[in-house]
Amino acid sequence: MPKNHNLTIKTEIKPIASVKATGFKAGLSRTKGWFQWIFVGEIPQRGRAGALALVQVVAKRVEFGNWYSKKVMMKDSGEVIHTCEEPLDQHQGHGSDKRPKRAPQSN
Repeated sequence: MPKNHNLTIKTEIKPIASVKATGFKAGLSRTKGWFQWIFVGEIPQRGRAGALALVQVVAKRVEFGNWYSKKVMMKDSGEVIHTCEEPLDQHQGHGSDKRPKRAPQSN
């Protein structure tokens, strides 16, 4: 005789929301014509399973305010992981501006 089993499964989906905005000067290319870049959103963290961080980034070109600010904090605890506020022209050595790592020399 077959047995009947009742099973209830509940799932929860947490959407990750983010907003990106870029201001462009008319008549210029996307790489040369941007003057302000904004990102606000949630990003999954490497090495922390299921953890999300809230990220806020604002960059303004030299002619339009010359400012870069970034704040990264954990969504659950509110712990600030990273903060950076400085003039954009001094914000170097990050992202694509990083120097490639040199391979160790063997003797």
